[in-house]
Amino acid sequence: MGAAKLFEGKFVLVTGASTGIGRCVALDYAREGAELILAARSEDKLNRLKEEIEALGRRAVVLPVDLSRPGEAAKLMDRALEGCRRIDILVNNAGVGYVEVVPDVDFEKARRMFEINFWSAVEATQRILPHMLKRGSGQIINVSSIAGKRALPASSMYNASKFALEGFTEALRVELYRSGIQVISICPSVTETPFFEHPYVKDSPLREQSHSLPAMSPESVSRGLLRASKKGKRDVHFTWLGWLAVRLNPLMPRLLDWIAFRMRGEKVAKRYAEIIERSRLDSGMGS
Repeated sequence: MGAAKLFEGKFVLVTGASTGIGRCVALDYAREGAELILAARSEDKLNRLKEEIEALGRRAVVLPVDLSRPGEAAKLMDRALEGCRRIDILVNNAGVGYVEVVPDVDFEKARRMFEINFWSAVEATQRILPHMLKRGSGQIINVSSIAGKRALPASSMYNASKFALEGFTEALRVELYRSGIQVISICPSVTETPFFEHPYVKDSPLREQSHSLPAMSPESVSRGLLRASKKGKRDVHFTWLGWLAVRLNPLMPRLLDWIAFRMRGEKVAKRYAEIIERSRLDSGMGS
């Protein structure tokens, strides 16, 4: 018989499991002995992932869900608990981006993004907490972003959703300080995932400005998440640039403003010039 694996018999629920980071996380936990609950919109992709997990000798349950709809995350947790009795580790990974300057923000898109990036994590966490508290154990892992630590232009709504998630995670960690439940924040930099193919990013004229740093692989993010889960780490920042930005921002915010503008500012400035010109033309036509 082989040695017991660290997560043997643990039930792990991963949102956004069909692609990217979530898919890699599900496979990595399965390799460590966990049983998986897979949640995302695409049932076909989840079923293919389930087959891969079962080929590793682990069990997987597929629960299709649209987390852009209020209340769906809570229903997801109820369905998961009905089928698996408990959830030992909740990985709130589902997320989408949104690239626009503030004057161009579509509030309907922004609200749908917030439902996925922030409110679904809050709902899922609230629903599972009583069960974890009864056992006095568990992990809640929120996949945030360096964008939740330092904002960049043309991503105000995405930044805001990740700042909100970071604030929620920090407060929750303190609330659960003596509970036996660990709360972990994962903050990758730009990652090579379908994130950039979502219409909220792909269809933006500022799309190329959203991918201005070298991209990490989803496999490397997943490995870092699994290490944090094993060790119960508080926060994970993956790149030296991300680490530096988090530490320099409170000390040298003007420098970080300048760097952020250098990264994305030219295209943003051009868009603002177009908005100003349009405003002038509209004013002239109305006079």
